Amino acid sequence: MERKLAILLLLAVAVTLGLAVGMVYAQVGAAPPVAPAGNAQPVKIRDWYDYADVILRVGTLIILSGGLVGTFAVLTSLRAGVYSQIYGRFQNVLLKLVEHPHLFERMKREEYTAAEDDPTNPHGPTHPQRFLANCMVNLYEEAFLIYESRVLMVLDTVPDDYWQSMLGSMRATFQLKYVRTHWERRQAVFSPKFNRFIREEVLTVAPGKGEESGN
Repeated sequence: MERKLAILLLLAVAVTLGLAVGMVYAQVGAAPPVAPAGNAQPVKIRDWYDYADVILRVGTLIILSGGLVGTFAVLTSLRAGVYSQIYGRFQNVLLKLVEHPHLFERMKREEYTAAEDDPTNPHGPTHPQRFLANCMVNLYEEAFLIYESRVLMVLDTVPDDYWQSMLGSMRATFQLKYVRTHWERRQAVFSPKFNRFIREEVLTVAPGKGEESGN
């Protein structure tokens, strides 16, 4: 997508500069026509504002070309920043699991219970893996919402290859019993679009089988 957009922008710039050069040759470089003989009125010779008009038009075209190039540079920088932010947060979660591998084992075996989810119970249990599960689901929701967004209705904010990797990780993570039940009991705090995506595209597809889902 980025390469196609870059090619289109370069072509637009080339066409714009070509029009600018052509306009200069057409309106400035051409010699003024000779006045016909007889009683015909002489042809008016270009004044200074004719040349100013040409310069203004050429300058406008050049500014538009620079705007296209600048827009592409901003969009590319935006994508790089989003990618870096998501990747960094994801790595932080993994490093926490490296430091506390027993939490990963607990997330595989244990369930997020109704007692733990009850905020009105002051004696309700609070397990440390709850915070990791919450971080994971929040991260996936943010990645999903960013992937669904569009810049100028054209450019994807998250590279498709990276999203496929994130989607595979999401499907594997939701196989963890604790993460899955955490999301099931706390769906009200997540966006309806994300919840629908989890039901239709994550829980229904086994890890490593994303190709079969059409994604």
